[in-house]
Amino acid sequence: MKRDAWKQYPDAQVLARVRVRLIEPGEKPMWDELIRTRHYLKNANLVGRQLRYVAELDGRWVALVGWNVAAYHLKDREEWIGWSIEQRLRRRKFVAQNSRYLLLVDEGRYPNLASRVLALCTRRLSADWQEAFGYGLLALESFVDRERFSGTCYRAAGWEALGPTRGYRRHHRDFYQHDGHPKELWVKPLHPKARRWLSAPSLPPRWARQEDRVLHCGYTAKQFRSLWARFQALAEPRKRKGRLYGLGSILAICALGTLAGARGTRALAEFAEHLNQTQLRMLRCYFNKKTRRYVAPSEPTIRRVLGLVRAEEVEAVLIAWGGVGPHIVAERLDAAGASRPTAAATRASAARPEPRPHMSGFRA
Repeated sequence: MKRDAWKQYPDAQVLARVRVRLIEPGEKPMWDELIRTRHYLKNANLVGRQLRYVAELDGRWVALVGWNVAAYHLKDREEWIGWSIEQRLRRRKFVAQNSRYLLLVDEGRYPNLASRVLALCTRRLSADWQEAFGYGLLALESFVDRERFSGTCYRAAGWEALGPTRGYRRHHRDFYQHDGHPKELWVKPLHPKARRWLSAPSLPPRWARQEDRVLHCGYTAKQFRSLWARFQALAEPRKRKGRLYGLGSILAICALGTLAGARGTRALAEFAEHLNQTQLRMLRCYFNKKTRRYVAPSEPTIRRVLGLVRAEEVEAVLIAWGGVGPHIVAERLDAAGASRPTAAATRASAARPEPRPHMSGFRA
């Protein structure tokens, strides 16, 4: 769409008076309340780094727009960009997701308001992201529920539809939940060369300086096998039905990822995806007979397992394994947010039944 095509619309005089801005800190409760009460998701929680906007017409709120970090993995998006797994791990930060969009006016009152607001917002988004987080954006993504909306405003604002998703929605910061309701994925580059840059061997210097570090695993094959064996010897807390990965596989990956600097289950899943086929085989990961490849555990799988295992058990295995000293283990677990009982808490718990094991040390 041409930048000033809106000037030819019948409601152009109204659209010319629309302004889009970031909300003020004191306006967030009102923004959240409107999303909770009037948006079909009934949820104002955004994920990770996020920005909230309001569109005003002569000072009156007419639309709300929310942006946060991009989805961890989208097959159609990866094909559209053409980047490798390592490039995605380094550069996904340069893609943001439009996760909330709400018009506050009656349907049909201003037919072209939605596309005008979206265009104004995307025009300033990269600069605002740079100001807020220290780096800009190269591309955008969003999901449209085709049972409710046609996506016309995205098309009019220059977005491209890539096809339906697999029916997962983000439920927590690092967790995707299957809801059996696929949505349509839309994307938009913010620079004519955005896709070429994101899939290039190296980014232009301005962007290359902001790339994320990819976590590499430098342990030997013997160390891989011994670590897997030690974790596999722990008591299995899960039922056998539906289990694709052994306890040793998941905990070894989590331990290696944490020692390499991963923080949170999303980062651990990224670390796992970066392991090569030989490493995944040595860690006894699931083997897909159709693709003839070993598959790294997903973020939801990692999260579920870590919710059943105690940080102290992992620490004991790592110290006994000998791949790292006790002080390093404690340092890494503490940095990951491990909860360790105080002396007073320990005395107080002596008279109580032991609580359900929970491995908080590897959670975000």
